[in-house]
Amino acid sequence: MLFFNKYQNQYLKTRPLSFKIFLIIIAIKPIFNTLEEFNVPYLPFTILEIFSSFIFVLLIMGILNNKNKINSGPIIIYQVFFILYFINILFVQIANPSFGVFSVIIKALTPSMILFYCVRVVNNASDLDLIFRSFLVSLIPFALITVIDANSGMFTLTRRDVLRMSTSFGDIVTVGMQINLIYAVILYKYIQDRTWLRKSRNIYLGLFMMFALFLFSKINHAASFAVFTALTVTFIFFRFKNNKVSTLIAMTIFAIPAYLLFGDWMLDFYNNIYFMEYTRILDDAGRIQNTMLLHGRAGRLIILNNLFFDQSTFRIIFGGLGIDSPVVLSSLPHNDFFRILYVTGFLGLTTYLLFILSIIAKVLTKDFNTKYLAALSLSILILYSITTTPSFYIDLNLLLMPVFVYLTK
Repeated sequence: MLFFNKYQNQYLKTRPLSFKIFLIIIAIKPIFNTLEEFNVPYLPFTILEIFSSFIFVLLIMGILNNKNKINSGPIIIYQVFFILYFINILFVQIANPSFGVFSVIIKALTPSMILFYCVRVVNNASDLDLIFRSFLVSLIPFALITVIDANSGMFTLTRRDVLRMSTSFGDIVTVGMQINLIYAVILYKYIQDRTWLRKSRNIYLGLFMMFALFLFSKINHAASFAVFTALTVTFIFFRFKNNKVSTLIAMTIFAIPAYLLFGDWMLDFYNNIYFMEYTRILDDAGRIQNTMLLHGRAGRLIILNNLFFDQSTFRIIFGGLGIDSPVVLSSLPHNDFFRILYVTGFLGLTTYLLFILSIIAKVLTKDFNTKYLAALSLSILILYSITTTPSFYIDLNLLLMPVFVYLTK
């Protein structure tokens, strides 16, 4: 397979066909993200929706055709969560029998299908490495698409008085997520495999970081930039443990050109987003306005919380808000923990949090590289969960779910 080394190609021949297709999907997914608004002639759905449905069917077939199972604690906990999640989603579809709701449900279920598929197919570090390589390959179409978008001159002024480029790559959140997914793979390979790219890896890492900062200066997405910063800090922390001197030298060498090229943008970004966020949540008397928290999204959560707690005790515990308000299945809540609460109730949210905690407990006894991988992946999941809904984004889970399965072995 193109872009894989000799050993990887030989190993890939032993893997099931569905896994080979899975790797291709990861590599070309950025191309299909640009087709979100292209409808299939004479049919009521887009090319991206067809592609997403194909991914869903492929995962189901892979689950049925591969009997390998993992009975580790985190996977069992997730299975309990999924049962409650699936039952609630099923009732949502029954109560709202429309194609629009069905399309949202397919997207909402796909991340779980990725996990159950990887439970059966991702057997070792070699499988995970093939997935990582596919994400690196996806950088080619992703870079081409985003550079063209950045130079198109199409920008919109946001409520926070910053210019944000109009992208053909799905949405701004997806752009930011793709940057951080590829960045996490690069950072992991840098420390985990010292022979990776050999002496050129410092150059490639520096170039990608510059490319990432260039895109962040165009999309101005606060959550993604926060995740990028957290990944960088995690990398420095683990790298510093191994080699303090070279880490400090590399940080200095990178920081100088980064500041010269993007220093003005970083200052504007801070003033217009982070500092303005602080000033807008205070009223004239200096009191915090709860509805203005999280860029005003807290006001939406307050409304949804009122709807949630106005339900019966049964629904509050086991879920059911999605039956009356299917939009909570999607990214509307802008907080994944609240989204899961609205859909599955307190029992579902508790089970989901136990899943995350069980992964952390599992990796505490693992080696250095595994802990590093867990720190990178959980940083992405948890930080994005504060202002977005990562469990609803297929692209993000094409990386996170295989990693979580690997971490539980």
